[in-house]
Amino acid sequence: MLPDRLSTILRCVVDEYVKTGEPVASRSIAERAASSVSPATIRSDMVALEEMGYVAQPHTSSGRVPTELGYKYYIEHFVRAERVEKIAKELRDAVNDADSPTTMLRAAARALADMSGNAAIVASSGTGSQVAGLGRMMAQPEFDDNTRRVDVAESLERAEIAIADLLRRVQEDEVTVWIGHENPMGAELASVVVRVRLPNGEIGMLGLMGPLRMQYGRNIGLLQEVKKLIDRSFDL
Repeated sequence: MLPDRLSTILRCVVDEYVKTGEPVASRSIAERAASSVSPATIRSDMVALEEMGYVAQPHTSSGRVPTELGYKYYIEHFVRAERVEKIAKELRDAVNDADSPTTMLRAAARALADMSGNAAIVASSGTGSQVAGLGRMMAQPEFDDNTRRVDVAESLERAEIAIADLLRRVQEDEVTVWIGHENPMGAELASVVVRVRLPNGEIGMLGLMGPLRMQYGRNIGLLQEVKKLIDRSFDL
């Protein structure tokens, strides 16, 4: 556990980077932090966070970006599911208009991809897997770098095996987050997944996949909502 001030500064760095996609300067943190914290102290703390591996400094910038370790700390200590009632109707329509479990999962995946801006993963123990919205995901600035695009493309060539691995590992009732090197979908990616109940004892899974710079709270909220809708539909 980081000391409170370092923890707060790391949270500010991740919040700002997720919002803007740009390296975060000490000046930006100073504007958000309490007035009792001097800019010099924040600069020193940013160096300390970098030395501990929570942030990194791109060669072309004076600002910092979160590392995989920084994101993991942020997810564990700060991320909470966001309320998504305003868009629940879109998910509800996608679920209710389906005429089979397979079409329900795929319709839900398309809706999730549209609402999140990430790729959506769908799988079940009986009908295999599918990924929707890959073009939307790959259009994000993290994948402008050719080397990174190749790494992601090579990971996605093994997507069927990776999704099957996620399906085996996903928890019964909780939304689960895997990022970076612990993520079966690839080290450059984050996956947020949830297990759903289907008829005839089948296991289903829905997930969202994107860069580590992801709106985790929103995506967790979306998946909690779609799980609730699908589980209810089969309880009727």
